[in-house]
Amino acid sequence: MNIFTPAVNSAAYAPSRVNTFDLARGLAVIFMIMIHVLNFYGTPEVQTGTFGTTLQTLVDWPSASVFVFIMGILIPFSGKNSLSVGLYRAIKLFALGYLLNLTRSTIPMWLSIKMGWVSYEDLGGYTPTTEFFVGDIFQFAGLTYAVCTLLRYYISDVRLWLFAAASVIFLSPMVWDISTDWGPSNEFFKLIWGGQNQGAVFPLFPWLAYCIGGMVLGQWFKESDNHPQFFKQTIFVGLILIATGSAMIYSNPEFHAPHHLRGGPGLITTITGFVLVWLCFCRQLVERIKPNRAFELFYLWGKNVTAIYIIHWLIIGWGHMLVGSQMLNTSSTLFSMALIILMSHLILKAWLKFSSKNKTVASSRSEQPTA
Repeated sequence: MNIFTPAVNSAAYAPSRVNTFDLARGLAVIFMIMIHVLNFYGTPEVQTGTFGTTLQTLVDWPSASVFVFIMGILIPFSGKNSLSVGLYRAIKLFALGYLLNLTRSTIPMWLSIKMGWVSYEDLGGYTPTTEFFVGDIFQFAGLTYAVCTLLRYYISDVRLWLFAAASVIFLSPMVWDISTDWGPSNEFFKLIWGGQNQGAVFPLFPWLAYCIGGMVLGQWFKESDNHPQFFKQTIFVGLILIATGSAMIYSNPEFHAPHHLRGGPGLITTITGFVLVWLCFCRQLVERIKPNRAFELFYLWGKNVTAIYIIHWLIIGWGHMLVGSQMLNTSSTLFSMALIILMSHLILKAWLKFSSKNKTVASSRSEQPTA
């Protein structure tokens, strides 16, 4: 189960490319698990202390961007799928987001209330219903995949893709928080341009820019016949974007960096530059370091990113019933991070073994002669 990753054409994929992207995604997964455990289990003092602020500064804002950017990179390698196939994939991603909300948040929270472990007052305004309608990364990925599928299907000029990404970056602040007096429409609008206070963790504007930018890089990478030179140029472009974005932020921090989950043009430009440099760094690791168990572990997580993402969220969500919300000190938070990473890995391996066994059984049945 890995619907975050398009079905890539292996003939167009060199091993170093696969490993580079899988390593980057595998590292992003472990970083996201650490951040999620910190935010949901660590006390407010832990989150705002030296450990919490350091972890969030170094890990929080870039990990999800890397994840989304790579999703865009892999789209050009997926072959010429029909429009209906791409849109169906987008619908599955979108629906999976609400299924995950239901199983990781709504049901555990409802059970905790029914059992008397928490009260509505303890939840601070959150309810099982509000948790179901949170717009998280799967809802965003579904909408983004639909947009990118349409863009790729109807427009073949990569320069126009780049223009679309730039337009999203600079026009996003103009549409933020647009709402109406009709509640159902606002539930949709929050997914497009809402903020975290409205329940939108990854609004389409500006996060769409990362995926379209990744699609541009992926197409150029696919067409390149000199990958070492390509990555040298990528690092150079990345450093320019970091410098440009940083200067924009310095000129007007409130406009260009209002929040890391809904950044302005300066922040999005800076993070895009960081992602380019980070991917080049991961490629150097793949090229220069001999295969080892640690890398194999990251490759495994990167190849099965959808499954491990769901698994770790289910563990965290149901774990609330045991440890409560934001109740752990620094040492307990660190222990929980290690434990949840280990549990996620073990459950992933069990899931892969189960899936492989079912596929083998189904294959053997299909090969049996019929009467």
